[in-house]
Amino acid sequence: MRLTIRARRVPAALLCLVLVALAFRVSGGGAPAVAFAQSAPQVGVQVADAGLNLPGVQGEMAAQADFGADIRFQLRLRAEDPVTNVLFLYQVDDSTVQNTAVPAYQPGASVVATYSWRVASVLVPGSVIRYQWQVETASGKRATTAESTVAYDDTRFAWRQTAEDNVTVFFPTADPQGAQAGSALLAEAKKSQDRLKTDFGLTLDKPLRIYAYPRREDYASAVYTGRPLEPSLTVGTDRIFVLAPGGTSGMTTAVQSLRREIATALFVQKTQNAYAEPPRWLSVGFSYVMSGEELTPETNRALGQLAQANQLLSLKTLGGNFPTADRDANLAYAESASAVQFLAATYGPEKLRALLTAYKDGNSPDEAMKKGLGVTQDQFETRWKNALKSGQLARPGAGQAGAAANPAPTGDGGFVDRMFGPALRFWQGVFGAQTRNVLIGVGAVLVLGVLTLVVGSGVSVWRHVRAANADD
Repeated sequence: MRLTIRARRVPAALLCLVLVALAFRVSGGGAPAVAFAQSAPQVGVQVADAGLNLPGVQGEMAAQADFGADIRFQLRLRAEDPVTNVLFLYQVDDSTVQNTAVPAYQPGASVVATYSWRVASVLVPGSVIRYQWQVETASGKRATTAESTVAYDDTRFAWRQTAEDNVTVFFPTADPQGAQAGSALLAEAKKSQDRLKTDFGLTLDKPLRIYAYPRREDYASAVYTGRPLEPSLTVGTDRIFVLAPGGTSGMTTAVQSLRREIATALFVQKTQNAYAEPPRWLSVGFSYVMSGEELTPETNRALGQLAQANQLLSLKTLGGNFPTADRDANLAYAESASAVQFLAATYGPEKLRALLTAYKDGNSPDEAMKKGLGVTQDQFETRWKNALKSGQLARPGAGQAGAAANPAPTGDGGFVDRMFGPALRFWQGVFGAQTRNVLIGVGAVLVLGVLTLVVGSGVSVWRHVRAANADD
């Protein structure tokens, strides 16, 4: 329930607060109730019955979010059995992690417990906090309140919205170009969804909320997390923030960056689990490739040269944080995009979806690769690097799904690959996609030649033996 105190009703509201405070003091002499209105306007205050299943205990709880500052929580109780211990429990969005905090309170028959959580640079707009209070009485009885929620919204602006196909775009009402920017972002979100569904059979599991900020300073203050500011940012599983200055050239960047964030949000939805995150190289590469972008043949040639010199970063080292040095960071992003480009083109949409499902189930990288693609991560990496060395990925169209449905042999890192891999990759560089057919033809000729030689030698020996017997 939301309470809004209008200016002309302040005296009556204050009278009510005084009466409540007196009631608490009369019933047990505990600390006076802390009214949120004493330090901030009554905007967004949410009050709910405590719902404690304890005989003789009654109360209510309230929460108020002050954007850019904190969220204040309060529990007020009257109890026949004095309250001795109070804990505050909370979770953010759909996280399974329950946090615990110790509020400020005085034990007794009348209790006011308060907890103020500083959320500046911690939460972003649209976050929903689920919270409860745990109470213990002098007789040892313990109970937890019903779960309640409070939303942390950017209350600096009035917002309008436009929605279609599981996507809602929010933009400030006061922005004269807001409606235009919102329509452009919504249209791009629809295109991205259509492409993902058509090319890879992938659809969103839950609706997306896109928040468009026209001014950089407002955008930065809303999403600041201590990292370098990007033109767009995905948070959690269902929120995307975009710097979208409608009517300017900056909208081109906003639309382009949104494509990648749509893919990022979809990836998170398809792989999020309570056990472990998928490798960073996979999430970064997925966002790049699924947004319709491709590495240039020149970039893949450069990666191929590094692969030949064994100077590529291993995928296992790219499973977590990427290097911070510019050269290595750029290489990490290029390798991630190239690996997923190879994965999508070689294994196809069905196995790609199976891989995402395997991660969703909480499998390790090796287990997920085996279940989704039928190879270990090391085997996949070997095949991808061999494709780079052979020049397979440097050919136009190599990154398109299905373009390499029958890829040239790339080896799996086993005995045969160690023995014959270098020669095989040399001929792949010469004959390209026809390497297999050429080698089969040459092999057939060689086998036929050997058989002819063997048969001829056998016939010659037989004739000599026969002639020798005739002389005897």
